[in-house]
Formats: sequence, C-alpha cells, structure tokens
Amino acid sequence: MPRPSRDFYDVDAQTLAERLIGMVLVRATTHGSRLAGRIVETEAYLGPIDRACHTFGGRRTERNETMWGPVGHAYVYLTYGMHHMLNVVCVEPREGQGGAAVLIRALEPIEGTSLMAEHRGLSAPRSLCSGPGKLCQALRIDRALDSTDLVTSDVLWLELGDRPADWRVIRCSRIGVDNAGVWATRRLRWLVRAHPHVSVRAKSERAKSPSARASTTSSVNRKVGRRRPQ
Repeated sequence: MPRPSRDFYDVDAQTLAERLIGMVLVRATTHGSRLAGRIVETEAYLGPIDRACHTFGGRRTERNETMWGPVGHAYVYLTYGMHHMLNVVCVEPREGQGGAAVLIRALEPIEGTSLMAEHRGLSAPRSLCSGPGKLCQALRIDRALDSTDLVTSDVLWLELGDRPADWRVIRCSRIGVDNAGVWATRRLRWLVRAHPHVSVRAKSERAKSPSARASTTSSVNRKVGRRRPQ
C-alpha cells in the first residue's frame, strides 16, 4: 500500500488523530519480514496550550526535542521506566504551533501476529496491541526509533488504509491525564466504537455494557500490582 506524503502530516493534532484511524503502521524486522497493524485508537496532544502535552508551556528538553521538529516523524518516549509510547509529530515548528503530536494507542494486528505474540509473551490476539505500551512491545518500537522519518524510513512507517464500512469512529476523553485540569475532560481521543482491539472503551459504551462493573474491578486490580504495558 502507498505511504502518505509529508503534507498528510502537516495539520493540527486533532485533524491528524482522526485521519490516522484506519491507517496501517508497519515495522520491518531485521529478517526482512513485516509486523503491521491497522490503527483503531489515537489521542491528540495539542502542544504548548495542552496541559497533558509534554511541551506544555513551551517546555523543550532533550527528551521531547523531536516534537519540535519536522512533521511526519516518530516521537518515541519511555514512561514508568518500562513502556515505550509511539507518537506522530504533526506540525512544523512555527510560532504558536510547534510541539504537537498524536499518540497511537491501539492497533488491530494484521501481519506478523505470531512474532508479535512472541515479543509479548502471549498468544491472545486481542491483547497483542490493545494499548500504546503493548503495541510498542509487539512491534519492537523503542527510543532508538525516536525521530524516525515515517515518510522515508524503511524500518518504521505508515501506509494508507481503507476503513471498513461498518466502522464508527467516536471521540471521548484521553486516558491517564487526570492531573491536566480542564484538559483531562477534553474529547481528544478517537477510537473505533466496539472494536475488540481498543485499549479502553469509551465511557458511553461501558455504561451500556453488562460487564462494565467487572471491567472496572479488573482495571483497579491491575493498578495495585506491577504496571503492565497499557
């Protein structure tokens, strides 16, 4: 499948977050095979104005330098000292618009699933890439790939994909940004409704589900133990 051009990424974070749904993320292995998944969930981080963004207030460090660079590059960071997160830089560093990116939160695995399972140490397809840390572990994405040019790289890139006709993309608040004040409730997460590979279903969906209470209990139990890829 063809790759998007640089112009595809030269938009604000909210526009790109919605555009990326249905795109295919590809990771080439050292043996020449492909690990790939269709994007089913994203989050937009709007830059210096966004309290949940790494560049809030114009913060610029060695860690987040890629966010201030050209569009279409991968911003990869480590969180909790163990989980990598993959983001796509989406604006050129111009006055008032630099430092934004989109987090890829979940994939529907479509190629190389057996190797993904080996990397993850499990075999359940729904658990391979249903979270930003999980997908990075499955596709072997780490800080070494930070600043990778997704337009020209032969190691990590995005391909254009067609959204299935039955997909319904919805918006809701982001995950894990409770300390971001009013930004914690902004509807800056995009996901495919009722898709089995999303990381966390939207609250509106969980409220209608008879298993909502069980899911909430399971989530709480995971938080008190050792953190796992999200």
